[in-house]
Amino acid sequence: IMINIGHIMEDKEWGKIAEEYFDNLTSPFEKGVLNPIPEIVNKIKARKSMDAVDLGTGIGNLITFLEKSFRSVTGIDFSKKMVETKRV
Repeated sequence: IMINIGHIMEDKEWGKIAEEYFDNLTSPFEKGVLNPIPEIVNKIKARKSMDAVDLGTGIGNLITFLEKSFRSVTGIDFSKKMVETKRV
Protein backbone atom coordinates (compact mmCIF):
# COMPACT_ATOMS: atom_id res chain seq x y z
CA ILE A 1 0.00 0.00 0.00
CA MET A 2 1.35 3.44 -0.89
CA ILE A 3 -0.41 6.58 0.34
CA ASN A 4 -0.01 10.21 -0.67
CA ILE A 5 -0.47 12.55 2.28
CA GLY A 6 -0.12 15.62 0.03
CA HIS A 7 0.10 19.28 0.91
CA ILE A 8 1.79 18.83 4.28
CA MET A 9 4.92 19.97 2.48
CA GLU A 10 5.16 21.56 -0.93
CA ASP A 11 5.37 18.73 -3.47
CA LYS A 12 5.66 20.73 -6.71
CA GLU A 13 9.42 20.27 -6.95
CA TRP A 14 9.28 16.53 -6.17
CA GLY A 15 6.52 16.14 -8.73
CA LYS A 16 8.75 17.66 -11.40
CA ILE A 17 11.50 15.09 -10.88
CA ALA A 18 9.40 12.04 -10.02
CA GLU A 19 9.61 10.32 -13.40
CA GLU A 20 13.41 10.70 -13.64
CA TYR A 21 14.06 10.15 -9.93
CA PHE A 22 14.89 6.45 -10.16
CA ASP A 23 17.16 6.98 -13.18
CA ASN A 24 19.28 9.41 -11.15
CA LEU A 25 19.26 7.39 -7.94
CA THR A 26 21.64 4.67 -6.89
CA SER A 27 19.54 1.97 -5.33
CA PRO A 28 20.58 1.06 -1.80
CA PHE A 29 20.20 -2.56 -2.95
CA GLU A 30 22.55 -2.25 -5.93
CA LYS A 31 25.60 -4.51 -5.82
CA GLY A 32 28.53 -2.80 -4.14
CA VAL A 33 26.46 -0.22 -2.25
CA LEU A 34 26.97 -0.28 1.52
CA ASN A 35 23.44 -0.64 2.90
CA PRO A 36 22.78 -1.16 6.62
CA ILE A 37 19.02 -1.69 6.16
CA PRO A 38 19.04 -5.50 5.62
CA GLU A 39 21.25 -6.07 8.67
CA ILE A 40 19.07 -3.86 10.85
CA VAL A 41 15.82 -5.44 9.63
CA ASN A 42 17.20 -8.94 10.16
CA LYS A 43 17.78 -8.12 13.84
CA ILE A 44 14.05 -7.52 14.37
CA LYS A 45 12.62 -10.68 15.88
CA ALA A 46 9.12 -11.76 14.85
CA ARG A 47 9.15 -9.25 11.99
CA LYS A 48 7.06 -11.57 9.79
CA SER A 49 4.14 -10.89 12.14
CA MET A 50 4.72 -7.12 12.18
CA ASP A 51 3.64 -4.25 9.94
CA ALA A 52 6.10 -1.65 8.63
CA VAL A 53 5.72 1.93 7.44
CA ASP A 54 8.10 3.55 4.95
CA LEU A 55 7.83 7.28 5.71
CA GLY A 56 8.99 9.41 2.80
CA THR A 57 8.70 6.40 0.50
CA GLY A 58 9.17 8.46 -2.67
CA ILE A 59 8.93 6.04 -5.58
CA GLY A 60 8.79 3.08 -3.20
CA ASN A 61 12.16 1.51 -3.94
CA LEU A 62 12.40 0.17 -0.37
CA ILE A 63 8.89 -1.34 -0.37
CA THR A 64 9.79 -4.58 -2.21
CA PHE A 65 12.54 -5.39 0.30
CA LEU A 66 10.34 -4.58 3.28
CA GLU A 67 7.45 -6.70 1.90
CA LYS A 68 9.74 -9.75 2.02
CA SER A 69 10.49 -9.08 5.68
CA PHE A 70 7.22 -7.87 7.22
CA ARG A 71 3.58 -8.97 7.23
CA SER A 72 2.49 -5.78 5.47
CA VAL A 73 4.12 -2.52 4.42
CA THR A 74 2.64 0.93 3.88
CA GLY A 75 4.58 3.62 2.05
CA ILE A 76 3.69 7.25 2.80
CA ASP A 77 4.92 10.31 0.90
CA PHE A 78 3.82 13.93 0.57
CA SER A 79 4.42 13.99 -3.19
CA LYS A 80 1.46 12.66 -5.15
CA LYS A 81 3.59 12.38 -8.30
CA MET A 82 6.27 10.32 -6.51
CA VAL A 83 3.63 7.84 -5.31
CA GLU A 84 2.06 7.70 -8.77
CA THR A 85 5.52 6.99 -10.26
CA LYS A 86 6.16 4.12 -7.85
CA ARG A 87 8.70 1.51 -8.95
CA VAL A 88 7.65 -1.50 -6.92
